[in-house]
Amino acid sequence: MGLYADLQTDISDAFDNDLVDAVKTLTLIREDTGVYNPATGSPDITTSEYIMRCVVTSDKTGENLDNDSSLDAVEILILDSDKTVSEFKLGDTVTIDDLYDYVVSGLETDPVSATHTLICRKF
Repeated sequence: MGLYADLQTDISDAFDNDLVDAVKTLTLIREDTGVYNPATGSPDITTSEYIMRCVVTSDKTGENLDNDSSLDAVEILILDSDKTVSEFKLGDTVTIDDLYDYVVSGLETDPVSATHTLICRKF
C-alpha cells in the first residue's frame, strides 16, 4: 500500500472511531455562472450542493485581538476520499452542521493529496 492509501485508511478510521465526536457535516455550496440568457439580460446561475465529512482543526472565532487578520476564521480538514466535489475553489460557501456559514478564503493540500484544508472566514 502506498502513502496515499495508508493515510486515507488511517484518517478514515480515526474519523469513524477516535475522532467521531469531532467529525462535522460540511455542506459546500457553489454558484457557477452559465451562459448569457437574453430573456433575463444576465447569465444563468447554477447552484450546486455537496455534502461531506470534516473536522474543524483550528477555530479562531470569537478571539478579540485588535488587528488580527485571523479573526472569525476556521481551518477545516477534509479527507480526499470523503471529498464529493472535484476541486475546492476560493469563494465557495461552506456550512458546518447547518449552523455556521463561512466562505473559503484559502486552500491547502498535503504533499500526497490525502487531505485538504479549507481556510474559511465568516461572512
